Amino acid sequence: MAGGEREPPRVRRPAVHRSTVRILLSPLTRIDDDGMTRSIVHPQRLAWDGARAFVALADSDREYFWLGARLRELLGADHEQALSDSRTRLMWQIRTNAVSIEAGLWRARLADVLAERPELALALRYLIDEARARAAEPYPAVG
Repeated sequence: MAGGEREPPRVRRPAVHRSTVRILLSPLTRIDDDGMTRSIVHPQRLAWDGARAFVALADSDREYFWLGARLRELLGADHEQALSDSRTRLMWQIRTNAVSIEAGLWRARLADVLAERPELALALRYLIDEARARAAEPYPAVG
């Protein structure tokens, strides 16, 4: 180099193989569907998404029983009973903000599950995604 300037040292980066990266990433915070997509599970976001979907399905005659069975399989009978309690409160609502109250209760409940049993994050994410899809589906035409 001209004028006595020294060339900056080159930094060698260690080679990282894809298999090594997969091992280093926690399976509790990473979802990898067939190696094509990756996303991070944010427990609070997942809890809110689940809360809104579960409350929407609790008030749906068509999907309530499906969700209750899935909750029983994944989280136990206590959560199935909690869904039943939510449904009852929504059917007999006295307060105008009953849906918001139920969503808040479910958000806290799901956040507790994710904090106590983080290994369920992926399964819960799939359940919530399915619940959200079912909540968004229009009812079939009758006739």
